Amino acid sequence: MEQKNSLAQILKKGIDLKSSGTTGPQKKIYQSPIKIKYANEVARESQKISRKSKIYTVCKMEHAGGLLAQTLPAYEIGANICIEKFNAYNFCKNINNYTHTHITPDHGKAIRLTKSFKKLDLKGVWITCGSEPIEWDLIIDFIKKGCKFMVNWGMTEIGPCAINTVFSNLSEVLEFKKRAKSGTLMGHNVYCDTKIKNKTLHVKGNISVFGNNWHDTKDIVVINKDKEFYIPWSFDYRGRAYPIPNLLTPQDTDFGKSLLLFSKGSKITQKGMEWIKFQLATTYGLDKATMEERLEWIDKAENYEMVQRVWRDPIDNIADWENADEPWLFLAACNEFCELHFEHRFHTHLPVAVDATCSGLQILAGLAKDASTARMVNVIGSNKPQDAYATIASRSVEAIPDRLKPYWDRKVTKRCVMTIPYNAKPFSNRSYIRDAFKEKGVDVDKEELTQCVSAVRAAMNVVVPGAMRVMKWIEQEVSRAIRAGADEIRWTTPSGFIVRQRLMKTSKQIIQTQLMGRCAVHISGAETGVDLKHHKNATAPNLIHSLDASLLHLAVMDVSFPIALIHDSVLCRATDMCKLSYLVRETYMRLFAEHEPLTDFALAIGAEEQPPIIGDLKPEAVIDSQYFFC
Repeated sequence: MEQKNSLAQILKKGIDLKSSGTTGPQKKIYQSPIKIKYANEVARESQKISRKSKIYTVCKMEHAGGLLAQTLPAYEIGANICIEKFNAYNFCKNINNYTHTHITPDHGKAIRLTKSFKKLDLKGVWITCGSEPIEWDLIIDFIKKGCKFMVNWGMTEIGPCAINTVFSNLSEVLEFKKRAKSGTLMGHNVYCDTKIKNKTLHVKGNISVFGNNWHDTKDIVVINKDKEFYIPWSFDYRGRAYPIPNLLTPQDTDFGKSLLLFSKGSKITQKGMEWIKFQLATTYGLDKATMEERLEWIDKAENYEMVQRVWRDPIDNIADWENADEPWLFLAACNEFCELHFEHRFHTHLPVAVDATCSGLQILAGLAKDASTARMVNVIGSNKPQDAYATIASRSVEAIPDRLKPYWDRKVTKRCVMTIPYNAKPFSNRSYIRDAFKEKGVDVDKEELTQCVSAVRAAMNVVVPGAMRVMKWIEQEVSRAIRAGADEIRWTTPSGFIVRQRLMKTSKQIIQTQLMGRCAVHISGAETGVDLKHHKNATAPNLIHSLDASLLHLAVMDVSFPIALIHDSVLCRATDMCKLSYLVRETYMRLFAEHEPLTDFALAIGAEEQPPIIGDLKPEAVIDSQYFFC
């Protein structure tokens, strides 16, 4: 009764709600009766809440999610409400007595860990979830239980919410996930304008409970007048370069990367404009097309007009760019292209990126001097980009079960083929193929998975024989070295970087806890000896990583223009890309024409057998391969 009286007072007088702290420090925000009434109307309409609804409130009502998502909207019209502290086990026990509930992603994860969740039937239940990014797997697991699942997210200052995305079945989720192209879901439509005034964030919009008037959120915005900042980088123990910050780096999400520009521009040239066109077409989805096809894409009238529309008004023309492979990077490329064309700008700042074609196989092709592998991964030039994933998919299709053949394509085999050069084992291969089929809505049993994995590996032995032999040889010789008494594997890369691989077994203690459900915590103790299995599995991928790192070390050593390195990808300004692309190819040639990295590695570990160098590849061929890094 006390709680209901409190709800009545809130409707009459309003309430101070705590913000989540997502956009700034947590603060109290006054919600007036008028704002609450509007929020209630939106919530009831979006969730089909009526007087017959039964609400199960488990979130704290000091936050908007607990109070405004369902509780107050239902109370206002006299619906039945149960308010209790969240407990995952009680939730599973009680939820079938109710029609609506609001949870956080953490609540959902805790519920999923209970034994009761496996038997839970949520048909007829409307679950709203919000407050932070929601993993796709969590949404899928709940949808499979038969509920309606609504993603609900927004700023407390704006309210009632910026995003309402409702899923009713698995196919809707999978289709949306395919279009969203991200690991988590934050929603897809945000109708809110922003501005910075007096160093704080101001908002307004049609969905705002403040109407179309600007509202000061009190979130402080720090402005760098120089508009220039530096990103520190570090090397891992194999020599690979990584940006140290988590946000706003060239290794960020599509959105994060799209916000970055090189501070110092360079005067645009004809070749530079071609690389801008390349960036446009590649980010839109033409990453498998020839260079000519990518450059010609923008010259087609319909594409040229579309790019202009997106540049002039990306909000009203969101349908033109939201389904691009990398929508935010595509939007950034549209802005750069059009501003150079129509705003009389003469300097470009846009980072243009090129990636290695299956870097692991490119390195293995050089190690084995294997022309067959090299041809598959564009080390040897051709008039169009080669696709090892598609070739292996085509080569292996005859050996898989007949019922799976209609679904067997490049996408199913890609992750499996990509990871085998890094010593992924059949067990991992099985999970990659199973997940790929799952995305297509196809279930496969254990025997079928075994057949599929065997088919892929057999195809790779034919298509990329040198790569497979090198990995087998590395595993064999590393095993011998460890058994002979070595406590670590050490080698020096062509760039002079010393790699020390020390992998030890440790004692383990298991502690049982009751935190978030029954859980076992494993604590490592003292070293108990060399981990042979780990060395066998880790050496080939670490050798490959150290060599692709060395390739980029040597390629950019004397570069004077701004660049960024990520794993096996390089970024620079459009006007510098011709130079950088050539340097990478020239360095690969010298790396494998003037050095014998596999022989050097054999000497470093004291190998008993000679490395399996086929020897029919001339590394000089890479100079003419425009798709080596593309």
